[in-house]
Amino acid sequence: MAEYPPPPASLPFNVAPGTVVPRKLLDPALVSWATGKGYVLNSYASAAWYQGWGPFTFLGEIQGVGLELLCDFGDTDLYLVEVYASGDISYDKQGHFHHGGDRKLVAFVTSPQLLHRASVWSRVDANVSHELGKTLGSLFGGSGNKPKLGDDRFESFYEVAMPTKEEGIGAMTPALKAMMIERQFRGILELRAGGFICAPLGSPPLDPTTLERTITGIGDLYRAAITR
Repeated sequence: MAEYPPPPASLPFNVAPGTVVPRKLLDPALVSWATGKGYVLNSYASAAWYQGWGPFTFLGEIQGVGLELLCDFGDTDLYLVEVYASGDISYDKQGHFHHGGDRKLVAFVTSPQLLHRASVWSRVDANVSHELGKTLGSLFGGSGNKPKLGDDRFESFYEVAMPTKEEGIGAMTPALKAMMIERQFRGILELRAGGFICAPLGSPPLDPTTLERTITGIGDLYRAAITR
């Protein structure tokens, strides 16, 4: 993964210039953990590459990115990155990190086994407004009644957006829906042909324990998404 692959195919999107992030002072324990796992820590992540995954349904605009962790699992690659939705990103002379807020830890997974498009947002976290309805109409080519999965229990917990019901059913496998409910997943999940994006709720710290738990959870969701 020396170079970023093309982002999975998505709808047309005008990508804003990427934010250049100076080198971050890395925690030696974090570096040691990543090296031992065979992962790569990158403090020069490409904001433009992540922006190129857009347009997003629920994730929102990516203004900049911070530290990035790259994990290679054969034909599946995981990019775990700090995403900032607003404000400037910079470092002072002492190496202290400054940003405008709205930080998320987001996983971007590339895999040829992902074939369908749908986006999910846990309802407990979603302040769905009329603006969201406009966004979904523009993303999925129309207005009016949006498609439903036909799974009342799942859709009572999650807001789901999809181009068609058939596409949504293809993306949201029974195994994936069952796991999300069983584990009470909170956050955003966006699937498309060739990849998916997962943004758990909150702004977790970048430490080995949290990252290990996050990678395991993302891996479980990915395996459920390709289980037919």
